[in-house]
Amino acid sequence: MTITLNLRFQKFDQYGNYRFVCNAEKELDQYKALKCIEDKLKSLDVSFNPVYSTHEYSTITFKKYGLCAWTTGMRDNGIYQVEFVVNRSTCEKKYVSCFVKKMKLVASPDLGETIEIDI
Repeated sequence: MTITLNLRFQKFDQYGNYRFVCNAEKELDQYKALKCIEDKLKSLDVSFNPVYSTHEYSTITFKKYGLCAWTTGMRDNGIYQVEFVVNRSTCEKKYVSCFVKKMKLVASPDLGETIEIDI
């Protein structure tokens, strides 16, 4: 099943995977959706859950598989519409991974007002 959410890009993790974040106050709908996904994955008793939540924020990590075209130009704090799937391993180990099917920038980060400086 494909899931589509608007998520804020946080950073690439140490393995080059995509990490997105949402704030519980400012992005409540996305936070609730990720919290729901996290709870469902916890019920599967997996060894690694790609979704992590606290009472303040929630993050989701996507595997970099097949995403080479999107590694350049990712904007920190940019809002992306991410269409993704969650896959369970087919071997004895119990783990799940999230994979992006489609992604597009829907809102650039607010960089503030430009200041004129005379040199």
